[in-house]
Amino acid sequence: MGYYNASDLPTYDHLAREFTVCDRWFACVPGQTWPNRLYSLSGKAAGSRNNRLVPTYTNKSFVRHLEKQGVSWRWYVHDYNTLRLCDRKYGLMLRSAHFRWFKEFAAHVSRGELDPVTWIDPNFYIGKSANTNDDHPPADIRDGQRLARAVYEAVSSGPKWNKTLLVLTYDEHGGFFDHVPPPAAEDDSREFRRYGCRVPTFVVSPWVERGEASHVVYDHTSIIKTIL
Repeated sequence: MGYYNASDLPTYDHLAREFTVCDRWFACVPGQTWPNRLYSLSGKAAGSRNNRLVPTYTNKSFVRHLEKQGVSWRWYVHDYNTLRLCDRKYGLMLRSAHFRWFKEFAAHVSRGELDPVTWIDPNFYIGKSANTNDDHPPADIRDGQRLARAVYEAVSSGPKWNKTLLVLTYDEHGGFFDHVPPPAAEDDSREFRRYGCRVPTFVVSPWVERGEASHVVYDHTSIIKTIL
């Protein structure tokens, strides 16, 4: 069994020292990638713990609540757009100001154009895709570090930093061992009343404790609850 240390992951080391980590943040599903992503976007899976061969779903995402309340939002992507694949309403939007390429992110932030709710999809490892930066094995972790650093440096130097909360997490555990057993979870569906393994999560903001670890149990729906 191996692991990475601070010199391997300098961005994560910095975030852990300067902000707060969550050591009881669990994946919602003891299963594969897309069911967990669906929980983070819509509060439920699509009846299965496994990925679909073609990951298109008809869940209703939390973004619908933002639009109903007139709250602006923006989704930055590298390749695949998780919102379009989760919620058919946005999958049918061929053109939308809500969806932008990540290469535009830093410029938008510096101009004070950071929307109240902003979501960033990494460049997901799919097959042998080039320039992946999502930390999904066998992608190069150094590329993931560069992505996390680019996001952090943009928001921390931007004019809205004092009003910013950045949450950096993973959709699921990737099959790695963890010594902490997943606890029971509350869920409308009996089949989903058990969490998946813990996932690393950083909470970055000028308003969080420096160098602290939160022992509160969180999961992907905590993102939705916080936003709403």
